[in-house]
Amino acid sequence: MKKLSIVAMAVITSLSLNAANYVWGFTGDATGEIYQPGTSDYLENGTAFLFLGTVTASASEFDTSSATLVTTGGFDDMYYVFGNSDTENPSSSDLVSTSSGGQAYTLILVDQDGLASLDGYEGDYYLSTGTSAIREVPGATVTYYAEFFNNDIIDGASWSTMAAPTPPDPGPDPVPEPTSGLLVLLGMAGLALKRKKA
Repeated sequence: MKKLSIVAMAVITSLSLNAANYVWGFTGDATGEIYQPGTSDYLENGTAFLFLGTVTASASEFDTSSATLVTTGGFDDMYYVFGNSDTENPSSSDLVSTSSGGQAYTLILVDQDGLASLDGYEGDYYLSTGTSAIREVPGATVTYYAEFFNNDIIDGASWSTMAAPTPPDPGPDPVPEPTSGLLVLLGMAGLALKRKKA
């Protein structure tokens, strides 16, 4: 039992050593200026998504096939950010690297709270791409963290809209097979003959 506990502790330690710290999100510049779509009111209800890789958007869906979702987050009213900008309490993930910068990422902000996925999303969004930077926290032992930020001021006109997918065209009405049509004609002829005899 003791050996099993030691192995479990070693696995947990190795996993925690591989996880890298990071901060991320939409900051709206130093002034925190992120506005609701089409208005001049501040946005305080929304969800931010951090993907490693590139996400693209068409008129009716997001293509996340070249990206990996790292995390989602809402509005932090202490730091005026959608995400986590607290360097004293950073986020952590095995997907993030702090050995060197330059990880391609995509940030997406939507104006709906509490979303865990973009599947089937309809509504307004703001999409931003970039590459990570590596920062350090000085001290007796220097620690490093990755930074994934969009610092743009997002005004009411900056948003794009994701529409509902267009249903596929069902095509023309089906034409009955020749044998079905022939059977219907024979049936009608049989009814006509029966009436004629009666």
